[in-house]
Amino acid sequence: MKPFEFHPDAEAELCAQRDYYDSKEEGLGRGFVLLVFKSIVDICTTPHAYPSKHGVQHCYMDGFPFDIVFEEFCDKIVVWAVAHTKRLPSYWRERLQ
Repeated sequence: MKPFEFHPDAEAELCAQRDYYDSKEEGLGRGFVLLVFKSIVDICTTPHAYPSKHGVQHCYMDGFPFDIVFEEFCDKIVVWAVAHTKRLPSYWRERLQ
């Protein structure tokens, strides 16, 4: 399994969404974060299992309208965005190096 890292803006998105979901229902934010990390474990284990679009791969989350946008490198996985699937498509492209 490859290690991973968040782009700083992706980590901020994760925290903001956690707080948003917790404001709607206690514990929902925790459930969101747990699902994100479960998805990241799957990504790090089998990164080639996810479709590529715009030069990066996407893991669509079940249960929440979010997409984990990531890129596989030789030594790690970089999570570029934890992106809502219905808002501002491809806003995260400016983060790609």
